[in-house]
Amino acid sequence: MPPTTPASSNRRIAKNTVILYLRQLVTVGISLYTVRVVLNTLGVEDFGLYNLVGGIVAMLSFLPSAMASATQRYFSYALGQEDREGLRKIFSVNFIIYASLAALALVILITAGTWFVTDYVKIRPDRLNAALSLYHISIWTFTLGILTAPFQAIITAHEDFSVFAGISIADACSKLGAVLLLPILTGEKLVLYGTLLLAVSILVGGIYLIVCLYRYPECQFRRFHWDSLLFREIIGFTGWTLF
Repeated sequence: MPPTTPASSNRRIAKNTVILYLRQLVTVGISLYTVRVVLNTLGVEDFGLYNLVGGIVAMLSFLPSAMASATQRYFSYALGQEDREGLRKIFSVNFIIYASLAALALVILITAGTWFVTDYVKIRPDRLNAALSLYHISIWTFTLGILTAPFQAIITAHEDFSVFAGISIADACSKLGAVLLLPILTGEKLVLYGTLLLAVSILVGGIYLIVCLYRYPECQFRRFHWDSLLFREIIGFTGWTLF
């Protein structure tokens, strides 16, 4: 591997910056248009219900983002040290943490969250079943997002921003496609929309998984590496990041 010169480093920084700005512009533009189409398709009442019920789960959306930034820090450090064994260990420990957190979130949101939506959120009786179905679909979408976060972190740590931007744009386009499908499909539009978004999350999560398995040897699941000291250190660092 040729040595990195200041000129090549500057070019890479400039290229990554342009890629991330383009990603941001494209995804924001698609998202703004998607909101308009969703509002027209669902109608004002169901659009408000979608934001109300989905917002209960979305309140926790900061969790995978904050955890991913902490995870990225450990990946980036190990990459800088060219410590391949350390990378495998970091990935293994992080994946166990994320999987445990996803399972815990799933249990809490299904039990306490369902009770809260049923007893405390003011929803018309004739829309309660649709709202509960949407809520449970949103829980699975959120849980999948937690499991996807470490793969996003390792792509970012490797500075493969073209891959990251491409997947993000594909995610935004898929969500727009899901909205455009709604008028064609028959059934409860609110539940159908939640189901389509879950399908998009499964698709995007699968892409992240395949890309990481194909590009990065440390993401293999053949053998997990456990380190109690590293586990406590990552939990502590992640806790401060969340705070």
